[in-house]
Amino acid sequence: MPFTSAPRYLGTLLDMSSSAVVITEVKQLFHEIYPQADCFLFDHTARSVVDLYRGHYPGYLACNVGFHDLQHTTDTLLALMRLVHGASLSGLVLPADDVVVALSAAMLHDTGYIQREDEVEGTGARFGPVHEERSVAFTLSYFRQRGVAQATTELCVALICCTRFSECIEDLPLVGLAGKTLGKMLASADLVGQIADRTYLEKLLFLYREFDEGQMGNYRDEFDLLQKTLDFYSLVDRRLRTDLEDMRRYYRPHFSQRWGIDDDLYASTIERNLDYLHYLLTHHPHDYREKLNRGGLIDQLEALEADDQQAHRTLSAD
Repeated sequence: MPFTSAPRYLGTLLDMSSSAVVITEVKQLFHEIYPQADCFLFDHTARSVVDLYRGHYPGYLACNVGFHDLQHTTDTLLALMRLVHGASLSGLVLPADDVVVALSAAMLHDTGYIQREDEVEGTGARFGPVHEERSVAFTLSYFRQRGVAQATTELCVALICCTRFSECIEDLPLVGLAGKTLGKMLASADLVGQIADRTYLEKLLFLYREFDEGQMGNYRDEFDLLQKTLDFYSLVDRRLRTDLEDMRRYYRPHFSQRWGIDDDLYASTIERNLDYLHYLLTHHPHDYREKLNRGGLIDQLEALEADDQQAHRTLSAD
């Protein structure tokens, strides 16, 4: 494929909002590297997790948080598979069975935000401080019901723990170079995938709601979170470069081979997101919402806020 000028955003290549489209792309890339490998565990896990987020999984409510939603999960999944694909093109072919487990871990890593049917208070955001532990608990139960081998389960759990921002991956029970590499790839994909989201800035306002309900972050308001996001990205970039050994280097060969684009579209999209955030903070500190409505998300946010106000009035009247 001849080189082309880079599209402005990742969404130009695929419909990132469609879990089916993303999962199909992931499987295509997987089978390009491992044409004879079985990915049954990932297939089954992906279907189950999509059902879970949509409210079709027995015993659980639908996802009701706006940042750690199904698209964040599939964004992480695709960002991980692109790293694995780019690494293979660079001569690092990881064991197929371990990659299947890592893809499954990507799907499962934020399931802790999903409420059980008996957890009717608030939203899943209240589990933010313990969502990794809840994700691990869901994974253990899910794999046990399906008779997944203990070693596979332990690897998946360790990989999920890699997504904890403060986690030292070298301290986790990941066997060999492949396990540690996949752990660093998944942790990288979790961070890169969310910040490169076309609607990342809009979703930060939903993240503030999650933090507020979960009593995390100590932000005064959503604008305070926006202001501190640039400093947060500095921490993210340092973690990606040092602790995670800059796995981002494998994105460029992926985009070159798969799409004929000699660029890391994640890096360029993140740069544009952060540039626009800086513009908002500088020029629109009081009307930034008017400059943010990609995907109709601000309309959705204001509808949620109207519901909150109505619920508060009803409660006060009682």
